Amino acid sequence: MDRDRQSLGVTKQAAQKRFVGPAAEAELPVRPPWMTEQAAAMVHQAHRVARALGCRYIDVDHLVLAALHDRSSRAYAAVRGLGAAPAEVNGAILAAIPPGPGSGPGTLPFTPRAKQALDPAGIRRQRDEQVGPEHVLMNVLASRKGCPAQRTLHEFGVTERGVRSWLAAH
Repeated sequence: MDRDRQSLGVTKQAAQKRFVGPAAEAELPVRPPWMTEQAAAMVHQAHRVARALGCRYIDVDHLVLAALHDRSSRAYAAVRGLGAAPAEVNGAILAAIPPGPGSGPGTLPFTPRAKQALDPAGIRRQRDEQVGPEHVLMNVLASRKGCPAQRTLHEFGVTERGVRSWLAAH
């Protein structure tokens, strides 16, 4: 086998990199049935955000940034409907998150807080069958454990009660 690689002039690592592509995206879990497609896209975006920030994990701050990235999501609409500019909120959250040391290859793990924010049993939802970005946003806002995203959203006047009321009205 080594002779075959040598005859091609390619190392195993180089061949894998060229033909397999980035492992990080391929290794993310398949969307569970309780999660909307938008929520699954939010999880993938949170992975990209965390990696871009040099983090070695996905935390609730990354989930909120990802939820507000999609202009068609109800989370984005609720924040905007409550009078906050999602782009400004994102900028303030980014400014509050310290840069990470750099992430390695592969899928980034979720912190316990991020797992809790995504847990369908703990999601505060309103008669919805599936969990969407808006539910994750409400769960982060309702958490007793503070984080930069939660504090920033509160500074912009976005609260769990406000999001819940806005969603019920729209």
